[in-house]
Amino acid sequence: MHVIATREGRGLLAAILGAVGGAIAETLVFPAPRAPLWGESSVGVVAALSSAVLGGAVFAAAYVLANRGTVRWRLRGRLRRILDLTGLTFTAAGVALLLVSSVYAVLQLAFRDLDLDRASATAIAAATVGAFCYALVALAEEITSTRLATLLGLFLIAGTFGAMLNADDPSWWQHNFSTLGMGGASSASLFNLTVIVAGLVLVTLADYLTIDLRPRLRQATLRRRSVLVVRVLLVAVGLCLVGVGVVPVSVSVAAHNAFAYTLLAGFGVLIVAVPILLDDLSPSFGTTSIVFAGILVVVALLFWPIGYFNLTAVEFIAVLVVFTWVIAFTRSVQPRPRRVVSAPERPDAVAGRQERRMLGAGVGAGLAFAAGAGLAALVAALLARRRQ
Repeated sequence: MHVIATREGRGLLAAILGAVGGAIAETLVFPAPRAPLWGESSVGVVAALSSAVLGGAVFAAAYVLANRGTVRWRLRGRLRRILDLTGLTFTAAGVALLLVSSVYAVLQLAFRDLDLDRASATAIAAATVGAFCYALVALAEEITSTRLATLLGLFLIAGTFGAMLNADDPSWWQHNFSTLGMGGASSASLFNLTVIVAGLVLVTLADYLTIDLRPRLRQATLRRRSVLVVRVLLVAVGLCLVGVGVVPVSVSVAAHNAFAYTLLAGFGVLIVAVPILLDDLSPSFGTTSIVFAGILVVVALLFWPIGYFNLTAVEFIAVLVVFTWVIAFTRSVQPRPRRVVSAPERPDAVAGRQERRMLGAGVGAGLAFAAGAGLAALVAALLARRRQ
C-alpha cells in the first residue's frame, strides 16, 4: 500500500498492469501462430487498442487521485468534474491510440514481410502497452495548463491526420477540412469525435488558466473582469469547436458554418484581446501575439484576393498558428516557482527522498527491462525469419 501511495509506485503499478493486459489481449485476440507488425490481425492493432483502453483507464484513475484534494476539484460541480475527466481521458487515450498506430505502421514499412511468432508478439505488445500506461499516469498526475494545451494540440493534429489518411474522398483537400466530417465513414466519425473532444478539453483549459491567473488577482495586478472575459472567450471557442463536430456539413451547412465562423472569429479576438486585457503578462508574449496575428492576416490575403492558397491550406495553417499561440499563452500565464533558501533537511525527509530515488530507479529498471524484452523479441523474430 505504501508503494501505491507514491507517484512512482502508481506509475510502476500501471506499467505492470498494462504489460499484463497487453500480453493477455495479444494471446486472446490473435491466437494465430504468427502475426505481422501492422495491418489486419497484427500486433500493432492489439497494442494500439490496448494502449488506448488500458492507458485511458489508468489515466482516469490517476487524474482523480491526484486532483480530488485540490481547490479546483472542490470548487467545481459533479457535472463539470465528469466533463473534465471525460474529455481528458478521451484525449489521452486518443493520443496513445494514434501514436502507437503510427509507430507500428512505420515499423511495418521498415521491416517488410516480417511475421512475429506468438512469444515475440506477446512480448512486444506487453512492452508497448506497459510503457504507455506508465507515461499516461505520469501525465495525469502532473497536469498543468501548458501540458494540457500541448496534449490538446497533439490530439487534434493526430486525429485530423488519421482522418486524412483514411478519407474515402481522396480529393477532400480541394474543398476544406469540413469535408472530412461528411458521411458515415470511419474517417468522418474519427474527425468529428476528435473535434468534439478537443472542444471539451479547451473548456477545461479555460478553468486551468483561470486558476493560474488567481495569484495575479490577489496581488491586484489584474482586473477580475479581464480574467472573466478571457475565460468566457475560451469557453465560447471550445463550445463552438464542439458544435463543429456535433453538426457536420452533411447534417446542416448553415449551422456548421455558423459554428466554424464563430470559432475563427473567437480565436481572432483572443489573439488580439488577451495581451490587452492581461497587460501583466510578459512583453514577449505581446510581441508573439502581434506576429501570429500578422501571419493570419497574410494567410488570409493569400487566400483572398490573391488566390494563392485554397481554403484547406488557410484552415491548416490557421489551426497550427492558433494552437501554437495557445501553448505560448499557457506558458506566459503559468506561475513561476519562487526561489527559496533551503533549510537543513530532517533525517526522515532525507530517508524518504532516498527511498523515492530507489523506487524511481526500480521503475526505470522495470521499464528498461520491458523495452529490452520487446527489442530482444523483435531481433529474435528477425533472426528466425532470416534462417527460413
